[in-house]
Amino acid sequence: MNEHNDNPKNRNKLIISILVAIVIILVIFVIIIAFTTPLRNILFPKRSVVRETIETETEEEVQEASEILIEEKEVGETTKITEEERPEETTEEATEATTDEEEEIEPIIISGTGTTSTDFFEIREGMTIFEWIYEGETIFQVELYGEEGDKVDENLVQAIIGPANGRNADYLPKGKYYLDIDEWSGNNKWEIVIKQPHYSEVKELPYIFEGNRADVTDILSVNGLAQVSFTYKGSNNIDIEVKTKYGERLEWENYIECPCEGSISFKGSGEYLVYIETKGGDYVVNVDYKK
Repeated sequence: MNEHNDNPKNRNKLIISILVAIVIILVIFVIIIAFTTPLRNILFPKRSVVRETIETETEEEVQEASEILIEEKEVGETTKITEEERPEETTEEATEATTDEEEEIEPIIISGTGTTSTDFFEIREGMTIFEWIYEGETIFQVELYGEEGDKVDENLVQAIIGPANGRNADYLPKGKYYLDIDEWSGNNKWEIVIKQPHYSEVKELPYIFEGNRADVTDILSVNGLAQVSFTYKGSNNIDIEVKTKYGERLEWENYIECPCEGSISFKGSGEYLVYIETKGGDYVVNVDYKK
């Protein structure tokens, strides 16, 4: 009777012990799952992959954004440096582009009386115009010399009986020069003005030039077959001469039976001048491309 009553009690205790053990095991298992990432990844693989993907994408986006910011910064610095350097380069180029040809050159005026040798005067490289006036009535002649005493132009002003005035031109290297002036009376006044025209003063064809003295045209730009036509109303001889701006003669004609008219042709591909040599008398010179 007593054995029959003890068995149910023992059985209940065993059941309760088993339940308590199960609960303890579940609690331990939950704790392990909560704090152990590898196990959580095994049990919940899909959620772990998604989270890792999100984390990876986020890290890549952050890295990519950082690289973009660095590139923008580098580009900005490069642009800044370029913009800062550009004005200096522009200034240097502008300074180099400002050549002697573009600078304003003041005329050189030399005057006196009688025969003399002038002081040195400086010339930049380029076309140089000599304008002269002689008030006397005897022979007047001017020669041009270089710094070492070398004769540059022995007929800058050809021997002429005054009073007279005129112009001549030479293409001269940069350097120092002086004039040797021969005035036979020894006391008559003369004046010579030396000019160096700007490159911008080069003229295009057609070109018309009028005068009544020994003279030279402006610098003319010629590219093709050109013709120099003239009409001379004076009774003296007249010479018509075409030279390059460097002083090389292309064509020359002398007319002795005047009044007269005539023409000469030349083929050009650069810059030229037409020289008119006469002791007086009205003339008209027309330079144009040959029709």
